[in-house]
Amino acid sequence: MVMHAALPEALRHNEWVHAALILPVMLVSGPVLLRGTPEPGRIALVAAAFALLLSGLFVEGEVFEQEMTVAGATLLLFGHWMAMRDHRHPASE
Repeated sequence: MVMHAALPEALRHNEWVHAALILPVMLVSGPVLLRGTPEPGRIALVAAAFALLLSGLFVEGEVFEQEMTVAGATLLLFGHWMAMRDHRHPASE
């Protein structure tokens, strides 16, 4: 989001820039959220988030595009929060 706000106005509304910003998110979030043996709910959450993010690139209407992108980003945020909450550190001695 911060990266998007720092872009010049002409680039903010360019679909290819949106696609380029989504690609690193998918390349990092996918492996992080699906490492190990993820439960089916987490797989579904990541798939839905990616579907929403990618669908936002192909819909007509800026409002609907924003809603889909925000929903996908929110699902990814929730997925990362769940992964962080489930992460257990060994007890220190």
